Amino acid sequence: MMREPGLLRPILELNAGYLEAAFDEVGRRFGTFSEFLNDGLGMDPPSLGQLREALLS
Repeated sequence: MMREPGLLRPILELNAGYLEAAFDEVGRRFGTFSEFLNDGLGMDPPSLGQLREALLS
């Protein structure tokens, strides 16, 4: 059990500012989100296909 569960709130709630900052950082470091998935996360085409299928079904 956490002593201060409220500390997790920022990572569990939807916050447009956090999402914008994350996408800005992806763009700064990798140029595109596709490059982030490929180079940043090391995802290969089959893995990306599985991820897309899981997210869209």
